[in-house]
Amino acid sequence: MAVTQAEVEAAALGLPAEARARLAERLLASLKDDPGVTTAWLDEARRRDAEFPARRVAEVPADEVFAKARGTQLRELLQLPSAERLNLIEKLWDSLAPTPDAIAVPEAHLRELDRRLDHPAPGPSLSPDQLTERLRRQP
Repeated sequence: MAVTQAEVEAAALGLPAEARARLAERLLASLKDDPGVTTAWLDEARRRDAEFPARRVAEVPADEVFAKARGTQLRELLQLPSAERLNLIEKLWDSLAPTPDAIAVPEAHLRELDRRLDHPAPGPSLSPDQLTERLRRQP
């Protein structure tokens, strides 16, 4: 018996966020070679091109378009479930790792690091695993 689209969607939506993201990437990639999708995009581009000279659409400066898109994207991102937002944060953070020198460290942070190195907190230090466990136990 064939699986219906609704069943596939329900199963996909039940996956963890990371698995859904991988699935979405693969599905989008599969459309790149679909002639129907290419034709649809070309038709849309031709339609928009015809509308512009006829003044059926208003001119909007690119910086306004991008500002609106960024605002919309941010609002949409803030509506994601916590697990998906955390996953996105992790991916953004990881994307910075290959170029740590490209990130300017504020002078106040450097002063604070120096202060902490010069005057360590009293008591035993915690390993990363101990710190993680302590943070997980907090309400």
